[in-house]
Amino acid sequence: MTSKTKAQRPAAATPADANLRFGIARADITPPFPTTMGGYGARQDHFDRVNDPLSAEVLILENNGARLVIVAADLITFEDEQAVDLRRQIAEIAKTSAECVLLNASHTHGGPETRDKAVYFRSSRDTGASIRYRQWLQQQLLDAVAQAAQNLTPGSLWLGCGKTAVNMNRRLERNGEIVNAPNPDGPVDDRLQVLALRNQEGQIRALGIRLSCHPVATGAQHLITADFPGAFKKACADALGADVMPFFLQGAGGDMRPAAASAGDRWRQLDHAELPAVGRQLLHETLAVLHQPHGLEQIIPGAFRGAYVEAEAPCERLYTTREDFVKLQQDGPSHYTFYPTHALARLDAGLAIPDRVKIGVQTLWLNDDLAIIGIQGEVLIGLGEYVEKSLLPKKALLLGYCNGCVSYLPDSHEVKRGGYEQMGYLYHIWTGPYKPGLEKIIAKAVTP
Repeated sequence: MTSKTKAQRPAAATPADANLRFGIARADITPPFPTTMGGYGARQDHFDRVNDPLSAEVLILENNGARLVIVAADLITFEDEQAVDLRRQIAEIAKTSAECVLLNASHTHGGPETRDKAVYFRSSRDTGASIRYRQWLQQQLLDAVAQAAQNLTPGSLWLGCGKTAVNMNRRLERNGEIVNAPNPDGPVDDRLQVLALRNQEGQIRALGIRLSCHPVATGAQHLITADFPGAFKKACADALGADVMPFFLQGAGGDMRPAAASAGDRWRQLDHAELPAVGRQLLHETLAVLHQPHGLEQIIPGAFRGAYVEAEAPCERLYTTREDFVKLQQDGPSHYTFYPTHALARLDAGLAIPDRVKIGVQTLWLNDDLAIIGIQGEVLIGLGEYVEKSLLPKKALLLGYCNGCVSYLPDSHEVKRGGYEQMGYLYHIWTGPYKPGLEKIIAKAVTP
């Protein structure tokens, strides 16, 4: 799409009691030096070249002096420990509190590996490159936040919802097992939630989407790519021009995958040249929301406030003693070798095997009826749906991959079904998978 599409419809007058101001900025976060790539265990070496750039978008919202900050980045994840310090530093620059700063990663599997702490990464990755990239990334983000804080302007916030055909469920039951395969009949979060920031003249200055889908269209290739979120942002920029900043927010995408990559009962690896078509599809679906009557509803800001709670989730106590791990090492499947070896090393060091996991849950209230909920993990659709319903009649914009990523987060139904998404305990060296009821624990951590 080369022609500019007009989407600058006039906005309704902003109520006198709403004093919204916003600031926006973008940072190029494409790694400027060789790094390993995140997202696939077997892909452990450095990337070959850059296919398309990675970016991070910063939005600062202010109402009556209170500020909320959202950073949306083309990353596999923000590293958990760095996210704590980064949110604090951003808060200082933006003159707000860390509880009001939310970091959302698109979860692209075509970006640099940002993690180095877990034994899994230390044994298989160039962790020095990960640390170096994180340090460089932090400065790019802080500079962008400072820029956004300096260009605050009066405006209005708008929200709408349409449908998307981009995503598909990926948890298929085959021969009694749950496998990662196309599941067109499975549950899917097909909402395309659209956010827009308009200036006082009614012109759109920032246009974003919230979508639930793993950015893994191009598979485990060795090219840096933002995957389909980057393709959407490129299509949006081409159509609407440089005055509109596109951004992408990742939702409950833990069990969703791009439908374009489905090939019968298997997934295929898209060529990077196919990504623009997915981006144009998302842009078409976004513009459909903008152009329908009453497609966007103005969000009248209330008392902005944020809260951050660490929910504590119990694990099954499948493996707890030295005897358990020795037996598993001797008799268990070959893919279990990593787990008991490192568990025994923990016990030798006098450390216990954790049976409880802390998961960050952040709540940003835009007004008394609408919250942005950020969860520190790969949220599966069932858990996300439960959390949103628990908030009714209030509404939520629910995001996964926020402020780091602990693991996949399944609801009780998916825990019982099993599958790859229940195996996070192997990499973190916990006593077992989550016990059923995780969705209730997360919902309870949402701050009213």
